[in-house]
Formats: sequence, C-alpha cells, structure tokens
Amino acid sequence: MKKNGALQMSFRLISLVCATSFGLCACEDEQIRVYQAPKDTPPPAKIRQLMNPTVRSRHHDFASERATPSKEPTWSAPEHWLEQPGSGLRLATFLIGPPSQQAELKIIPLPNTPESRSPIANVTRWRRLMGLPVASNQQMEQSVNKISIAGHRASRVDLLGPPDDQQARQRRVVVILPMPDRVWFFDLIGPATTIEVESDSLQQFLASIKFDVPKAPITFNAPDNWQIHQTPQPPRQVAFTVNDDMHQGEIAVVMFTGNVGTALDNINRWRKQVGLPAIDNDEKQPIELIETVNAAGNLLDLIGPRTERSHPQRMLVAVIGHGDNVWFFKMMGPDPLIQKEKPRFVSFVQSIHFTR
Repeated sequence: MKKNGALQMSFRLISLVCATSFGLCACEDEQIRVYQAPKDTPPPAKIRQLMNPTVRSRHHDFASERATPSKEPTWSAPEHWLEQPGSGLRLATFLIGPPSQQAELKIIPLPNTPESRSPIANVTRWRRLMGLPVASNQQMEQSVNKISIAGHRASRVDLLGPPDDQQARQRRVVVILPMPDRVWFFDLIGPATTIEVESDSLQQFLASIKFDVPKAPITFNAPDNWQIHQTPQPPRQVAFTVNDDMHQGEIAVVMFTGNVGTALDNINRWRKQVGLPAIDNDEKQPIELIETVNAAGNLLDLIGPRTERSHPQRMLVAVIGHGDNVWFFKMMGPDPLIQKEKPRFVSFVQSIHFTR
C-alpha cells in the first residue's frame, strides 16, 4: 500500500515523537496491518511543534499519576477496636484487646524505596527487634505470603517472638503494600493470643481497605505471559518482562511532553542499541502505520546483526502522539523471542485507549 507523501511525513514524525500504549489480544496474523490516520490525528505542523528543539523536554510521571491515591486509604474497622489519633509517621493507630493483653495496629506510609518495599529487608529488622536469631533468606521468605489489598499486590509477614518469662509471647503481623509514591505498612504487634483471637477481624479490616485512585491516562490489554513490574524504574511508566525457555525480553512504556529529539536522532539511537549502523536520512528506515483505539502512529522493526555466539538483538518501537504528549512503546530482546511475541505486541498497542 503506497502512502501519501504528506501523510507519510506526518507519521514518520509521529513515530519519533510519540509513545505508544499497550494492548493485548491474541493476534493470528503475523503481518502488521496498515491503517489510514483517523480524522483527529494532529497535522504535520503540530507534530513538528512537538519536536521543536527550543521546547525543553520534561518527563511526565505517568506512574505516579496513574496509580497514586489522591486521598489517604479508607477502611472499616471493627467496633471493638479503639482508634487513636494519628501522630508522627502514623496515619492511625488502633488498640485491640483487653488492657492486660492489648495489641496495637499502626498504619504508616513511608517513601517508596527499594529498602522500604523489600519484605526481606523489613523482616530482617523486625526479627532483630523481636529478639529472634538471624535467619537465612529462605527462612525469612517462609514468613512472607503474597496477598491482594484493594486490588494491589501486597506482602503479609507473620513473625512469632521467642518465649518470654516476663511478658506474654509476642507476635507481629505486618502487611506491606507498595504504591508508586509510598509504601503502606499495616503493622499489628502484641500478645500472640490476642492476635490469634483477632485474626478474623484483621482479615475483615484488610478486605475493607480502599484507595481513591485517579483515572489512568491510558487503558490497555496486556498478554497473560507478560509479567508486569509493580514498581518500574524511571523514566519507565509501565514495564513488562517476557520469557520463554531460552530468552528474555523487556517491554517499556515512556511518555514525554516537549522536545524528544529529531526523527533521525531517535532512529539512530535505536539502531545503535541493536548493533546497526547509523543512517543519514530517516527516510531510509522503513516504518509502518499502526492504529490504537483512538489514535495512530508508527511502528519500527529493527533487527541487528547476528553474531557467532548469540542471536541478533531485535527491537519493536511504536510511537504514538496524543494531545501534547508523545508515547514510546518498546520491546527488545533476542530475535527468536521478539518474532514470536510481535503479534502480541501489535495487539497490545492496538488495544490502547487514551482516556483523556
């Protein structure tokens, strides 16, 4: 299918300026479909403005905007739990059980860092505070269970302290809930007998927790065999890993507002990443048109040279412009894996819906 010159230029510029969203559907056709641009596709002049080098580039923190609660969490606590005012780092505190056998539940948000969200790092510290001996990583992992809180993945830690002649044996049950900006701790500590009696009430409390999450700027369907990263590393807004028996690939989504460099600069950067030589004209790089639910952009397929010891590296890049933003969707890995995953990647991009 031949492309109109103006339309081709428009999409070529979009392909380097825009970033794409993810979508999943099983795709039986190995070929990429070519689409006409929808009526609301920005004209070439607007696309060129997005690439204006005088406009300072700024990263749009989509991960935080997508999933950061706009309010503190809400919950429904049992009537016999005595809620205390928040103080210091604590958002809230509950006193549970009779005064002589009282347990305490603390709700604390901390900045999201690798250490704060790591169950192993936290278990190591809590074991020390409870007077428990040093344990191996395998032993510590046995005290951690994966659960879901308000639709988000969380870890539940359960530690039983050593016998104590001076006081009732202590137990600590902590739920660690990582969110993009903060890690929430629901930390219950007290006599083991009290915590055992309150186990059903604790489960009901955890099930009642809700977060007011703002509407995501995009929605998409992702393949079941892609493992999403709960805390993608900036500037990635969303990231996945995909594996087969021999290879591993990465999928990343990034959004920018402002200058993202020229088409040729971006193409040559991607070519370098797969081991291809630079080109002197972006027209020399084949591109295809690809359409999402309510936008359109470009798809590039770059395959590097084969070496004696490994398969060629291959990269798929979908570039979508929507409003003032440029979305980049990139999949990279060994050629055999990318060849197998390409239909899923295309379906993923086609499923993207920009919600605002």
